[in-house]
Amino acid sequence: MTAAAEEKARQGEGFDANVNDPSQALENLSEEENSVFTIVRLLSFSSMNLPDTPQDPHRNAALLAYTKSHWRWTHKLPAPWSSYWPHWENLHTFFYPTPLHMLLIPQIDIILNVRYAIPGEARPLMYNNELESWFFEVVERGSEPDKRVDAADRPKEIFYLDWKQEEMYRVKNAQTLREVAQRITEGDGLGSLELELLTPSPEGEAVIERLLDEDPTVMPTLIDDYLQYTPAPNEDLLSRLLDETDAFLGSEEEVAPEIELEPSEEVQAEGEEAYEEILRMLESDIADPEELAQAEELLETMKDATPEEMKPLHDLLKLLRETDPERFDEVKETMVERMKDLEAEIEQDAGELAELLMKSKKAAEMKGKE
Repeated sequence: MTAAAEEKARQGEGFDANVNDPSQALENLSEEENSVFTIVRLLSFSSMNLPDTPQDPHRNAALLAYTKSHWRWTHKLPAPWSSYWPHWENLHTFFYPTPLHMLLIPQIDIILNVRYAIPGEARPLMYNNELESWFFEVVERGSEPDKRVDAADRPKEIFYLDWKQEEMYRVKNAQTLREVAQRITEGDGLGSLELELLTPSPEGEAVIERLLDEDPTVMPTLIDDYLQYTPAPNEDLLSRLLDETDAFLGSEEEVAPEIELEPSEEVQAEGEEAYEEILRMLESDIADPEELAQAEELLETMKDATPEEMKPLHDLLKLLRETDPERFDEVKETMVERMKDLEAEIEQDAGELAELLMKSKKAAEMKGKE
């Protein structure tokens, strides 16, 4: 934040809290960001241990559309706070529907409605990716956003969720986003806010425990007393239960389950030898200690996940190592395509390892020319 912008914020100027049209920002999102299946990193409050969830591209697109139509986009927030929702790293963590036994429930609903027993819908105001925290207000579930000119300055109860500390607070000395932003700017950051630590509901946490234990009898209590809406069904689980029922009734022929075989001793030995040779290559070519440690960590992860892929990976890296650094840009696309032939679990790590190797080879080449 520049000194001039900071001075304006102190005086309450240059703070536009009206809803802004984010259509261009959404149009600039790559197709990959809208459709690729990723793994959502999940919030793990002490009483929660929820599974990782692959994203569905249609639900992902619906969530982005909802941020555009229902959440306020605010200019000139004190850096690094932002309300540019497509760049919020924890957007899907909190708002993407998570499979919990029979239902799909966004985790923020479990946190807000169940753990803290606060009814309503969380509507974000601004976030901080560095602190992994965000401010929000609570509105009536399903209500349309207030688009009146002075809506942003109407008093409201504001909450603050700190993911790192796994705590939620009520803001006591600010009732609008403008007030929160100005206190952060003109004072000691978050220290300028009076934050009341909220205590989880013991009854709510007991409901969460029953939900995680897949206790079907908790559903009426969860829906009627806490969420106050009926979530979408967990279709994958329902499909599996139907399949099991069909098999039990004999409507399908019995199919032997697939058995995941461990790599043979010969393959494991070959993988171990290739692993050791790759280690020697890395130690020889990567001069930076931090980058070498990163590369070794990637390699060990890949070996543990798919030891049978060490030999193909060794051959690819050896080919890359013997390539003239000046031709790296020419062969990079080919290398990426070859990496896709590896198992999906290590494809990304292998790409990062190749990038580190190319970077070090280029640096050594440049140093040799000086």
